[in-house]
Amino acid sequence: MDWFAARPHIGLDFFLIAFPFAALVIGAGTMIRTWRSEPQLRHAASDTLAIFRAHLSPILIAAATLIAGAILSIVALHLITD
Repeated sequence: MDWFAARPHIGLDFFLIAFPFAALVIGAGTMIRTWRSEPQLRHAASDTLAIFRAHLSPILIAAATLIAGAILSIVALHLITD
């Protein structure tokens, strides 16, 4: 943090936006290239989506349960620290 404070013309804001954006662009480009060149990946993705569609209700119940547990743990942590 001191390095950024000593160089205000560079700016922490620039780095906090530029680096994640660069990771997003590089990752998206890599995924697009891989998606186009590997038919096994496309087949595996379609199989995965078919499984999710076939078992949508239990997956949604499990996701809601996990989210409720996370919210409960956040509330408990808030109560403990208060």
